[in-house]
Amino acid sequence: QYHTICYDDKNQLVYLSNSSAGIYKISLITKKVESLGISQWNTSGFLEAGTMGKIFCIDGELQHFMGRKNDRHLRWNEDEGLFDVVKKFEEFPDGLMGFGMVYNHRDRELLF
Repeated sequence: QYHTICYDDKNQLVYLSNSSAGIYKISLITKKVESLGISQWNTSGFLEAGTMGKIFCIDGELQHFMGRKNDRHLRWNEDEGLFDVVKKFEEFPDGLMGFGMVYNHRDRELLF
């Protein structure tokens, strides 16, 4: 339950986020499935980043937005194998669930 999926057209990858199992990366070229492990970031320690948040692929990068107990926008750091914090949303201290998002590629902005 609470799955979210995104497609990285630049690298031909599909990402699947599952609230209990973390995030998986699936290559459409090699057909290889790789677990990215538990959702976390390297500047603030462990957080349930994968629980009921949204993932997006933007310009070849995996992005994670909010969720239960997560008030942050995170970007996957492939070299470190962890999420980095991009922004903390002070207006949502308990995180945000049940929201939709659209990426406006032309203006390079996300609309909640």
